[in-house]
Amino acid sequence: MKKLLTILVTAILAVTCVFGLTACGEVKYPVEDGKLTVVTNCPFGNYEYIGEDGKIYGIDIEIAGLFAAEQGLELVVKNIDFDAIFTSVDTGKADVGMAGITITESRSQVYDFTDTYCKASQKLIVLESNADFNGKTTVQEVETVLGALTDKKIGYQIGTTGGMYINGDEDFGFAGFSNIEGKGYDTAVTAVQDMKNGNIYGVVVDEGPAATIAANVDGIKVVDVKLTDEDYAFVMKKGNEKLQSALNTFIAKIKGDGTYAAIEAKYYQGVGEKVGYTVSI
Repeated sequence: MKKLLTILVTAILAVTCVFGLTACGEVKYPVEDGKLTVVTNCPFGNYEYIGEDGKIYGIDIEIAGLFAAEQGLELVVKNIDFDAIFTSVDTGKADVGMAGITITESRSQVYDFTDTYCKASQKLIVLESNADFNGKTTVQEVETVLGALTDKKIGYQIGTTGGMYINGDEDFGFAGFSNIEGKGYDTAVTAVQDMKNGNIYGVVVDEGPAATIAANVDGIKVVDVKLTDEDYAFVMKKGNEKLQSALNTFIAKIKGDGTYAAIEAKYYQGVGEKVGYTVSI
């Protein structure tokens, strides 16, 4: 009976999808009329973070705000878990995900991405007292040290390239480190704090957030070697050609007229007034 019920339900859902009575696989933009719904994950360095006033700031968020204004939409920003960003855009709960997201082959098979708006890399954060990487200036030298470690744990933010780098990932061609135990955290900041507490050896995180964390946390340092070469882009539901095209045109425009450079200058050089937005629940 259960099996028959399952067959009947599946058949009904299939027919419903065909006749457009539900949103099965349907792309709606914007997902909520009059609003651009953006999902992100804080904190992530200068790309998205919550300010002392409770508003959300960052390079990604200011881009979102300007794009929403150009589209005549109200910006709605939701701060959620990193992995949930992909689910949210895929299920039609959000228009676009912005959180320093790296394009990978496997992700591209499931989601659509904009053109690259920023180049990025992973870097290693260690305690200031750690001398293992002194004088190391190349990826090969850093990885030789990492490959020789014993009984060490290295942290990363769950769902990000840092974990792929430590644990190995075919998409990126990362072999990983079988001698290192990777440990995932909700945020890189939490991982760094655990490192300071003596529970892990180091933290692998994107270059921008690494610099921001190091500038605000005593007793740590960033090993000045780029471990990876990545492209940041915004993610959306597969087939959302209207949003993808509009965002690509917008990215090209703000790159060409200096707007993007001015936004970066606010967060990396402290030049200009930052713009914050209300975080929605």
